[in-house]
Amino acid sequence: MCELSASKKAESLQFQCIYTLRSEGGKKPKIRAIRFLSPSSFVLLLNSANRSGCELAIVTMKGSQGLVTRRRRLHKSMKIGFGLDVCHLSSSSKGERQHVLAVSGNDQSIEIFTVDYSPERGFGKVYHYLTLRDLHPFSMTKIAFSNFIPPSHPVTAEVKPQYIKLVTVSVGNTVVVHTLPLSPFPADSRRPRYVLVTPGPSEILQTCSP
Repeated sequence: MCELSASKKAESLQFQCIYTLRSEGGKKPKIRAIRFLSPSSFVLLLNSANRSGCELAIVTMKGSQGLVTRRRRLHKSMKIGFGLDVCHLSSSSKGERQHVLAVSGNDQSIEIFTVDYSPERGFGKVYHYLTLRDLHPFSMTKIAFSNFIPPSHPVTAEVKPQYIKLVTVSVGNTVVVHTLPLSPFPADSRRPRYVLVTPGPSEILQTCSP
């Protein structure tokens, strides 16, 4: 980690290690991709040694140290993770927000997950949403989410349904675009945040608490 500013010269920069991978049976997994979830947290796509699988790890930076707060193993047929992207959905007035994660693998599949965040409880569990299979005849080279720009508040009946899109590209120059519909939450609010999956009981309880 290194903090940059206009007043610092390149030769005066100091770097600090905030997270180190642990060995698995004497061999360390490899970092395939990294995406920020917030200024103080990020998600890693890790490939285990000997093509034995892959997983997502959410790391939260607390001071000068990074702590893994959530892990999620990907399905067994995905031996190697290739691509990772994140879409940040809208936040509530309390700072609650849902993130959508997509991972592509060597088996020509994509797994889509959601993870909810609140300032009080941090990141919740990483939930599986959907698996997309056999998208391309050749290996995927890129996956990317569209940005989500929520409608202005208050939301009225004239507001159109909201969605995000996920695009995938292969070495055969094929392109596939998927549309993922979003829902307002709470559904009866005129100032909702938007989610791909309705939050679980613990997140709902927190949202509705005074």
